Amino acid sequence: DGSDSLSIIDANTLSVQDVSIRNNLNMMTMSPDGNWVVCYHDLAGENGGQGSGGAISYNAISIVNLDTLEHTEVMAGAFPKDVQFSSDSSLAVVISVDYLSVIQFEESGPTLRRIPIADDLINPPLAEEVLLDPQGRYAIVRQYGVDELVLVDLQTTEDPISLLTVGANPTDMDVSPDGTQAMVIARVD
Repeated sequence: DGSDSLSIIDANTLSVQDVSIRNNLNMMTMSPDGNWVVCYHDLAGENGGQGSGGAISYNAISIVNLDTLEHTEVMAGAFPKDVQFSSDSSLAVVISVDYLSVIQFEESGPTLRRIPIADDLINPPLAEEVLLDPQGRYAIVRQYGVDELVLVDLQTTEDPISLLTVGANPTDMDVSPDGTQAMVIARVD
């Protein structure tokens, strides 16, 4: 059994500080500036996709401020899959099966806004990947078995979703370093 904590190790002194986080989280992503960590439970990342037993929340994530060691728990959506930060670390996006969660990092702490990424939130297509442009304006979501990408305008709250038709069965995507282009590889099974 793990300790359900985030251990922060000082490279010079090798001292360790532990911050309690949500139970059973197994993945984390750190912000580019090193001030924040988002921890989540990726079912595929544990025992080849087999659960470990015990109570697991499949929509809760932990956000840790590494300067203050404060922990914030929020509900991101079912089965978080990936986390991406903007290049300036002012925001992050968490992709889950049903929502794209947008986390704003502010002086008062992180705030979260969930945006539905599918019309059918009961049985949505599985989200496989999310990319964020370097400025943090747009997120692109790739879903399994869907020939369209979900483009989310993060700066609007009214109708932030657009669909981008790409080739059949997209399997990977990337955004250019300046954010002016997105590339998608698609293939037919």
